[in-house]
Amino acid sequence: MKEHPKVGYIQTDLGYQTLLDNGEVIGEASKERPSDQYAIYENFPTNRKALEKSVAKLVS
Repeated sequence: MKEHPKVGYIQTDLGYQTLLDNGEVIGEASKERPSDQYAIYENFPTNRKALEKSVAKLVS
């Protein structure tokens, strides 16, 4: 069964970038909305480690 990535956010030095369902990064998410401050890394096998690290930074 093929995994279908979800939209998520990754933290960068400039803010948060939106990750599309194909894994492509598209621009910054708004820093004003708290929901944008949590990375969603489910079903991103190639980016999972990087996203887990950004989640660890957010919760620490």
